[in-house]
Amino acid sequence: PDILAPGSLIWASWSPNGTDEANYIGEQFAMISGTSMAAPHI
Repeated sequence: PDILAPGSLIWASWSPNGTDEANYIGEQFAMISGTSMAAPHI
């Protein structure tokens, strides 16, 4: 690959009422994975 960025288990803001899947859900933050989490690093 020409470009690399972390995309696994990224701490992100989170709404408990959200519909996305997440690991380690807290009140305001969750660990989320995927290309949408890697894109902001690039």
